[in-house]
Amino acid sequence: MTSSKHSCTFRKRLSLIFMLLLLSLPAGAVPYRALVVSSDEGIASLILSSLTLLSGEVTSPSACEEARARIEAEARIAEEQRISGYLTAENLSALSSYAPADTQLPDEPFVLEVTDVSIGETEASFLREGDDDAFGYLRLSQGLDLIISAGTADEGLMSEVTVYANGDLVYQAVYLSSDENSIFLPLTEALLPYLKSDDYMIVPVLVPSNVSFTVDGQTVPLVYGYTVLSKGEHTIRYTSPAFENLEETVIVDDGFAINPVLTPLFSGPAIVSSIPFDAEIYYQGVGVENHLAMNGTVPFSITATADGFAPFSIQSTRLSDNLTIMLRPEWMDGANLVDQAKTRFYNALLGTLITFGIHVAANAVSNVYPDYSVAPLATALAGVSIVQLVELVDSMFDYFQAARLGM
Repeated sequence: MTSSKHSCTFRKRLSLIFMLLLLSLPAGAVPYRALVVSSDEGIASLILSSLTLLSGEVTSPSACEEARARIEAEARIAEEQRISGYLTAENLSALSSYAPADTQLPDEPFVLEVTDVSIGETEASFLREGDDDAFGYLRLSQGLDLIISAGTADEGLMSEVTVYANGDLVYQAVYLSSDENSIFLPLTEALLPYLKSDDYMIVPVLVPSNVSFTVDGQTVPLVYGYTVLSKGEHTIRYTSPAFENLEETVIVDDGFAINPVLTPLFSGPAIVSSIPFDAEIYYQGVGVENHLAMNGTVPFSITATADGFAPFSIQSTRLSDNLTIMLRPEWMDGANLVDQAKTRFYNALLGTLITFGIHVAANAVSNVYPDYSVAPLATALAGVSIVQLVELVDSMFDYFQAARLGM
């Protein structure tokens, strides 16, 4: 895996961490704290993508029970520390009034929260090897509910990834190093039982990119074209500038996919003005006359072409539109005239300085050493330097004009 790839996946990982950290917990919810440990930034970003897809309420009964057990253990440790403080105090009278603290185990829902706890490389190496004691110790000492650890081994074009969740080996596979994304779905399926109950399933989403949808009035996470829904009846509403709004009731079960039948919206007239006025107009790839297009689907694209000008395309999502297209002359296309004029000006300036400098030096040598025949050279250099000066003045005005026009 190259360093540039690691840099890209590292930025992706950071964005996913911030996304999960900034997910606001519902009122009364208890954070279910998760930590991802991996020396491979690519695999770490895929694990965080899976957690993004599985974000929200933690419904797995075993996960909630383990979280309550962790909270109870932390309360017991805090109570023992309080008693120890009484016993070591100089005045033991406080011990006589000691009353055990009332530990309230949360009944509110747990909600996933990804944390960025810093651990040492020694602990991380034990986690990557799946050491149960390391998982148990760090979960209690750091107040964590879920630790996901991943290790990778590269062998040429192939890599092997091993993933542990709370000490359990949940995923192990060999894959092409250039195809990390192939791991996403099986990895998410392996992590699903640690966060969701058996009533939840991963659902493919097959809708166009310009369609938004909500499930039971709530926006659901969508990662790599998948979402997670509970089995049973749901109401899904689709909105888009390109299709008619649709609301449907579905039954989520094995094999279900969000794949609605959407009705395209048809646009009203699109009136197109162009510069030059005689440009040929193409609406969705079909030529139109009188610069007027009727009854296309939304969004629609319009392309204009003309001799001596570069083609230009524009897209609109409005049902009817008035568009003005200004074509760029071919002699300007792809040319940065300011840079060209600046380069010419700098070269002329450098040439002028060199030729005048040599001319002055030749005159000085001719005056000091009249026996040396350098006068013809000085005269020739004088002519060259004058020509170079004319080029300097011309390039200076050219540079000024290009900069003023901003071309």
